[in-house]
Amino acid sequence: MPHSGRGAWLALGEESTWGTPVSVTHYMRAHSFGLTRQQVRRDRAHLAGVSGAINRRSDFLEREDAGGPIEVGMEYRGVGMLLKHALGGLAESGGGPYQHDFTLGTIPTGLTLIGGRGTGTEEKFEGGRISRLELSIAAGQQMVARCDVLAQTASARDAHGTTTPSYGTDAPVLHHHAGQFSFNGNSFDLIDGLWVVDRKLARRNLLGSALTHQPVEDDFTEVFGRFTLEWGDDNLYTDYLAGTASDAAITFTGTGNDDMTITLHNGIIRSLTDPVERAGVLRQTVEIRAFSDGTDEGIKVTINNDDSTGIIN
Repeated sequence: MPHSGRGAWLALGEESTWGTPVSVTHYMRAHSFGLTRQQVRRDRAHLAGVSGAINRRSDFLEREDAGGPIEVGMEYRGVGMLLKHALGGLAESGGGPYQHDFTLGTIPTGLTLIGGRGTGTEEKFEGGRISRLELSIAAGQQMVARCDVLAQTASARDAHGTTTPSYGTDAPVLHHHAGQFSFNGNSFDLIDGLWVVDRKLARRNLLGSALTHQPVEDDFTEVFGRFTLEWGDDNLYTDYLAGTASDAAITFTGTGNDDMTITLHNGIIRSLTDPVERAGVLRQTVEIRAFSDGTDEGIKVTINNDDSTGIIN
């Protein structure tokens, strides 16, 4: 019988030594994932034929690229380990409710990840580092977190049911939890929003192994947001033409003590469009690039909840 994606899950564990797998401690309900091992093979380049052969006779393994995309529902608790390894910095404060500030910092050593492939098999990846994080939400939806993972390799797939996932409290970040989006003293109601952190990680292929060494940053980190709203005034257009720099923030408020604020630091509007192309309500699309000022590095995700640690399951 063919396998189905029903029941798929993801699990994470923090490695103390990159590429040395550890037991997983955090489980997440997967929306989708494409974690896999891809072998890149190359034809041998010699010109010698054998017995009049007109096709090449052999190839060799050039490298193995492990990892891939993962997507989970964003929640007020339970995804902190993902945020920590995407952004790097985590500061804790408060005493119930607790405040967890995720900011740009040094990327942690690495992750062990297990992908539970629905009704199929399970696969454990080691040496995982998050190269890119996207948070997105639109009217009528739950916020989702998408990550691109670069890993060293994966062990052989295990039988379905080898690992039993254990989920924490289900506390999704939903569209109707959103407050207004603020920029330069003005507030706006969004139709959708996208926040991107690109750490610019690159694989390191060296002599002695077909596997990557620990991926490292190959350029400056890039942080930006892209937002759609109903066009009702020209405040953002004025800021765009003036090259105004401002923090851009929005808060989502759940139940109890759960809330989350996403702040883009020192944002400058890089593009803005509000075409007149229909009789109905017009929309404005704006892209904001965030910058470091030496203290604030471009983005902060602040989550308040009742958990004493930001990386609880």
